[in-house]
Amino acid sequence: MNDSNKGAYKELLVAAVLTKAGWDVYRAVSPAALCDLLAVKGLRTLRIEVKSPVKKGLPKSGTLPKAWQRHQADTYAAVADDNTVAWYGVNPL
Repeated sequence: MNDSNKGAYKELLVAAVLTKAGWDVYRAVSPAALCDLLAVKGLRTLRIEVKSPVKKGLPKSGTLPKAWQRHQADTYAAVADDNTVAWYGVNPL
């Protein structure tokens, strides 16, 4: 699977987790969008950026790699190779 397909897979995985938790989830059409997913639940809206963990594993809780900080997201979902999702910022679950 190429990197583009891996990214799409991880975005859909996070969307499925959020949908199961009762969120309405919308996926960005443009690769230049401000975030990967938009999740809405009642009056709450979250901009979510889906990321692969850094080479050394998931970042420590509360810290974001500098490369992640350029996005305008409320929360980051890091999806590990075993499909585990770690949340940074607002935890929607």
